[in-house]
Amino acid sequence: MPFKGQLHVDQLLSNISVKYQSSEFIGMKLFPEVPVIKDSDKYRIYAPNFRLPQTLKANKGVAQQHYFEASTSTYILEDHALKDYITDDDIDNFDQADLRVDTTEELTDVILRRVEKSVFDLMTTTNWSLGTSLAATGLWTLDTVQSNPIPQVDPAMSVVLLNSGYTPNFGVISFLGFNALKSHQSIVDRIKYTQTAIVTEDLLASLFGVPNFYVSKAQLDTSDLGRTTAVGPIFSDKCFFGWRPTRPSPKAPSSGYLFRKNVPMVRRWRDEERNAEGIEVRMKYSARVVASLTGYLINNIE
Repeated sequence: MPFKGQLHVDQLLSNISVKYQSSEFIGMKLFPEVPVIKDSDKYRIYAPNFRLPQTLKANKGVAQQHYFEASTSTYILEDHALKDYITDDDIDNFDQADLRVDTTEELTDVILRRVEKSVFDLMTTTNWSLGTSLAATGLWTLDTVQSNPIPQVDPAMSVVLLNSGYTPNFGVISFLGFNALKSHQSIVDRIKYTQTAIVTEDLLASLFGVPNFYVSKAQLDTSDLGRTTAVGPIFSDKCFFGWRPTRPSPKAPSSGYLFRKNVPMVRRWRDEERNAEGIEVRMKYSARVVASLTGYLINNIE
């Protein structure tokens, strides 16, 4: 590594990294990003409270005090970074585009894949208080009357509202699950008299009663370097419905948050021994479940 004084925060490449978006990655749409200053700190976990306190105030009297109850938990940011070197010869012989930009986007892509996995690793039964696991006869991929997804989703909305006071405003499903829904007889029957014959994410959002419905398409190779590849979906065999606020804040309930520290995204330096430029992309973040009662996980849909 170069000396600290040789490091340069490349603003242009940082902007490219920030603006880089892959249609595969949706984790940061599910768990809103909350900027933080400290590497570790507490955040609130809200408990639902639907009691109606005494609000009547007598003449010259004082108002009753009311406060909300909330427990706390702690996040610890993880520091993730990757670097690569671009030699002078590489730059001279690369005439298709800007090699620095391509390298930055590639490194960013890998870091964001790590973020994606961090979010979807939390989509387990141990993290959500509400959910169900479908029986073998209820798999959505079976396309039968018994596997109708509508009677599974509608109660999920009601259960979340009853327990948290919030109606889920987003859903996410595995890619294979999405393909099953597109041709499922119960879904097709619902839209057969409409003008559209194509089942899209927006159409499913409308059917399920959420503003946004996402399909997870990100893949992950879990094999060791040099071994036979073992590529599979990051999110599989599940469908999730949750709540996220319009304005993310540590004080606002949300199914989950991505706590992130504002560190330089891209650093660049000169390595004379290699006759190359070094480029590093870095993120410090922590994905956490915040309000588990605002989420509902449906397992074994495939």
